[in-house]
Amino acid sequence: MKVLIVEPGQYPREAEIAKSLKAEQAVVGGLIECVYPWQDNACIVCNDEGKLEGLPLNRTLDDYDVIAGTFFVVGLTEDDFCSLTNEQVERYKAMFFKPQLFVPYRGGLMQVPYTNPDLPNTPESIKQDFAIRHNLPELSFCAVEGFDHVMLVQYGKDGYWEIDAPPEGIDAKTYAERLNAAMGVTKQQQTAMLYGLTVGWDKLAYRFPDIDEQGRIARPRKNRDNKER
Repeated sequence: MKVLIVEPGQYPREAEIAKSLKAEQAVVGGLIECVYPWQDNACIVCNDEGKLEGLPLNRTLDDYDVIAGTFFVVGLTEDDFCSLTNEQVERYKAMFFKPQLFVPYRGGLMQVPYTNPDLPNTPESIKQDFAIRHNLPELSFCAVEGFDHVMLVQYGKDGYWEIDAPPEGIDAKTYAERLNAAMGVTKQQQTAMLYGLTVGWDKLAYRFPDIDEQGRIARPRKNRDNKER
């Protein structure tokens, strides 16, 4: 039967699975639980013990908190599962399209939706969006040396969200890099996003900095033949 599989950190993908308990448990990695959030002939099948087992948080679902671990969306008859229609596949693919990163924020969790052009099955439109932004992400976590907090920066926007203090034993720079790594944001991209925020997003269009793989802006070498006058 045709289902839509949604994995943590990935775009949803259409798949064919057998209509059997064994196949359904194999997808979610354990005992199954069915959730019925819509007035539609479709439901979510997820791992019944996902949070207890510490599975990665996956997507938020209105009125149902956060789903942990891989889940799939499947069609419904009066008393059984069935294939999704093509219309349902597109509807739920759009609903769960962006992976989400969950970050401690003000006593709760901030849900950070993101795109990554390097993920499997990346739509061409996502790659085009990155090209327009000079191969930069829409969101990036950044840290400024000397400040013990992390900023969530949005491309082209002034200001930022101040994230809660890093976990004990981790400095802000390392914490920002770990969060970015989960979204596929490189150190080079992180530095460029901070550059855009502090120097000006318009300057990226004509004076993009030369940044190495460690996120350091290269300093132009002085010409030794130039003498002071």
